[in-house]
Amino acid sequence: LHADNLNHSDIATSLTNIALYYDNKGDYAKALEFLEESYTIKKNIYKNNLHHYDFFETFNDMGQVYLRLGNYEKSLYYYENSYRILKEFFSDNPNHPDIAIVLNNIGQCYYRKSDYETALEFYKKSLEIRKIISVDWSTN
Repeated sequence: LHADNLNHSDIATSLTNIALYYDNKGDYAKALEFLEESYTIKKNIYKNNLHHYDFFETFNDMGQVYLRLGNYEKSLYYYENSYRILKEFFSDNPNHPDIAIVLNNIGQCYYRKSDYETALEFYKKSLEIRKIISVDWSTN
């Protein structure tokens, strides 16, 4: 499809999909390998602009894999980067569903680190957004 340009977002998407396959199979090393390749392509596409929205999903997926591996510091690093991107991208809509998802993921990371109080803070922030979204949806 894009043989003349391997730095194309469709290729990055396919690599991410393959990574998710390996993640679901429990082959986390292989999942990270494909996520890293997708990340590299995105860096080339967006000229190292790591604030681009497309990195949100990559960072979130990497955070999930590292969470499953028990590497909570790396997981938290990627989740926090994902959150940073979303806050910038949705600065006019801080109650976006993706923000709620990432806040919940950060909470999971703290929970696994046995930092239950911090986990609870993030779970509550996620819940507040989900409540607002639920009300918005029910009024449409």
